[in-house]
Amino acid sequence: MDAEQNFLKALKSCNSLVNVKGEPSSIPCQTIELLCSVAKEEYLAFRWSQLQYSVKVEEALVAIDEYARSCDNWRIYNQDCSLGFGVKDHCTILSFLLNLPSSNYTNYTGNFNSAEIICDLLQEWRGFDFRLLSTSSPELIPH
Repeated sequence: MDAEQNFLKALKSCNSLVNVKGEPSSIPCQTIELLCSVAKEEYLAFRWSQLQYSVKVEEALVAIDEYARSCDNWRIYNQDCSLGFGVKDHCTILSFLLNLPSSNYTNYTGNFNSAEIICDLLQEWRGFDFRLLSTSSPELIPH
């Protein structure tokens, strides 16, 4: 599956959170992992997909917000989430990733108070430096 299709799959996963409101779920963590894979493989495709599918990104952010506000910061302890932290923390990270290159994201727990902290965590966990996507590049601006 190519980067664009994986990006769309990640957005679909975010939207599925409306079906598990108020319940612990590994969906946010799995979606972070998928987005990290997209960015690591083709970070320009990640940015292009964000721009191309901005309406779908906004819909996904609404679903993430509704889910995060409906649950506690439950930890997911199984093979479906190797990142650790709680589901609200995962929602914070998703908000950050989908709002790139902006540093404006929703922090649902207060555990990730800066983009720098999230970038460091994801670089250590998945080996991709999201700082590459934290600024707009002229070649990525649609004409």
